[in-house]
Amino acid sequence: MKDKSGRIGSSHDDYLKEEGIYEEVTARAIKRVLVRQLDALMREASAAYDATAYARCLEVLGRVAEHAAPGAVPAEAERLRRTAEAALAREQEKDASRREANRRASQSATEMRDRAEHSRRAAEAALEPLLDRVASSDLTDLLAKPLSCRLRAL
Repeated sequence: MKDKSGRIGSSHDDYLKEEGIYEEVTARAIKRVLVRQLDALMREASAAYDATAYARCLEVLGRVAEHAAPGAVPAEAERLRRTAEAALAREQEKDASRREANRRASQSATEMRDRAEHSRRAAEAALEPLLDRVASSDLTDLLAKPLSCRLRAL
């Protein structure tokens, strides 16, 4: 006798129901699927941790907690979550420290540039009277004298 799908005989589900073990077998199958999914998520979280992608690791571990039975989050997941949180905190502290060091270095460079500009202006101001005297003096007379005399004449 064929059913609607064109198959002959009863379905496997019908057989399990007749034997009175349908619910037990279905529950066991669902449990196996959930265990495999949790195992896959744990491997993904471990791989993310190993790749120093701590935020990604924590995200995956959040999915582990969602899929696990209430109060039955694997101990390995809890351990990995704690270590990932600590590593992420250290990474964030290093980033903040690096940003602060860059800010201080930039500020120091700006101050040095300002000091160099101030020194350049002071040097130009000190040279200005000397250049004015050279411009107003007779260069042919000045060049005819020895160098030490030329400098004293200015």
